[in-house]
Amino acid sequence: MKKNKSILLFLFLLPYIFSSCVKEPTISFDKEEYDIGTVKRGEFTEKNITVYNKGKGVLNIKKITTDCHCTVVKKKNIKIPPNSQSVITVIYDGKNYGYFEQVIEVFSNDKKNSPKMLIIKGYVK
Repeated sequence: MKKNKSILLFLFLLPYIFSSCVKEPTISFDKEEYDIGTVKRGEFTEKNITVYNKGKGVLNIKKITTDCHCTVVKKKNIKIPPNSQSVITVIYDGKNYGYFEQVIEVFSNDKKNSPKMLIIKGYVK
């Protein structure tokens, strides 16, 4: 009976033991909302966003989407080693007057934080 309890306890703890050995990536940003300020109508504005991997495994950014064709991302497939960083460059086309707020979704192999939503905002005059 005692042996059965020991086996059951071991089987219960097994996933926790192995989960601590798995090297998982962790995606992180300085902030989730970026104000790019005032943009002149008809001009393109670039914003560099630093992305960090604070985990123990390689972070693979598989895809980055935007909610408008006026916002594009230069580099979409990025591999970041553990405890390292890279840059995502977002380009906004200021063709329409007024306030704007665009959503950017970053899809990665971080199981807890994918997709990660970012916002860029500003004003076109």
